[in-house]
Amino acid sequence: MGMRKTMTYHLSTFLRLTQKYLSSTGILPIILVSIICGCSFVEKPQATSSTASPIATSTQTPSPSPQPDSFREAVSKAMKVAVNVQSAKSLEDWNEIARQWMEVIDLLKAVPSSSSNYEMAQKKIMEYQKNLDYATQQVSRLDPFNQATEKAKKAANLTQTAKSYDQWNQVLNLWQEAIALLNTISESHPKSSLARQKSTEYKTNLDYSQQQVIKNDPFSQGMAKAEEAVQLQPYAILEADWNQVARSWQQAINFLKNVSQNHPQKDLANQKISEYSKNLTYAKQQANSMRQAAEVAIQSSSSIPEPAPQPSSPKPPASNQKPSPPKPPASNQKPSPPKPPASNQKPNQLPPSNSARDFLEDYLNDVVNKGNYGYGYWCKSSKDLISRLYSPRNYQILDVYDYSNIASAVVRIDSSTKGGFAVTQNWDFSLHQEAGKWCLALIIEK
Repeated sequence: MGMRKTMTYHLSTFLRLTQKYLSSTGILPIILVSIICGCSFVEKPQATSSTASPIATSTQTPSPSPQPDSFREAVSKAMKVAVNVQSAKSLEDWNEIARQWMEVIDLLKAVPSSSSNYEMAQKKIMEYQKNLDYATQQVSRLDPFNQATEKAKKAANLTQTAKSYDQWNQVLNLWQEAIALLNTISESHPKSSLARQKSTEYKTNLDYSQQQVIKNDPFSQGMAKAEEAVQLQPYAILEADWNQVARSWQQAINFLKNVSQNHPQKDLANQKISEYSKNLTYAKQQANSMRQAAEVAIQSSSSIPEPAPQPSSPKPPASNQKPSPPKPPASNQKPSPPKPPASNQKPNQLPPSNSARDFLEDYLNDVVNKGNYGYGYWCKSSKDLISRLYSPRNYQILDVYDYSNIASAVVRIDSSTKGGFAVTQNWDFSLHQEAGKWCLALIIEK
């Protein structure tokens, strides 16, 4: 009851304050009626005639929601992809670029033929397809499997014509790069199994190319020839031996001169060339000395007279054969008297002296059978001509000619070359006497 009185008081106060202002406008009666009656004064729309809206029936379906514009979305995505292309470098980058171009093309294919952008969409499909093809090429180019097989093809082609050290080294590098690329392929790669097979195959090719690099390496070849000269030099005796040593040093120098500037051993090769040149000069000097000594010895031996062949004694008749009597001279032929010896005819030489032969037997037995060098048998005057036989196995003294203080002999000797090949050769031995004893003066190939 008290609340109603309070509301009545406030309402009466409000009406008194606003009556004066609103009475002149005519709004007061309307407001009062609205408050009292709670009526609304919003004007209702008038009904339209049925002819003006024939489709407004009770069975009308709601209109569908507007479809998204795939053309605009495709163009927007294409702009973003074009920006990403500028920074794409890795395989992963180009894989993502290719995926995005495929999305753009799919959106353009979704543009209906009724759209005003249909023709433009078809043109953009062709344009973006080229971009997709380029991205796919980059993916293929950066794929480690494809890179490895491409390098393997280059290595295989170069192998067909490779001859020099540099060419084989290039083949070697290509195989190494191909194997390294295959080793980066993960198990998730679609060709991981094939990559493992190729890696094993390429390692076999790598081993072969490494052998060819060593075989054709001028530095390795030069060092091998130098080692050959070192092995030959201690056994060099005659001029031919020293010439062989000199040839080995010269070949070593020639190989080292072919070492290219980018070879890792170029500096060492230059040092070895200087060192081996000195060895070559020494070998040539020794060969020259041996040649001069041989010429002197040959001149000395040429002044010694050749011994006359010894007459062969008649063979005795066989035990079951009677000796036939001498035939008488023919009746018409007179026996000729014996001719006196010509004044310029030399007397028959004496049989070879056993002392020179014994000395030679002792020397050959000591060298061939006992394996000694035999340096103690040489004459002191022939110290510059001292030499030794190389790997003798058997010997046979064919002839010995003894001329008091000088003797010569021919001996057949089975030996080996410095390369290890068996050889049989005749040798001339020149023997002199010093202080009443035999000694070796010179040994020359016959």
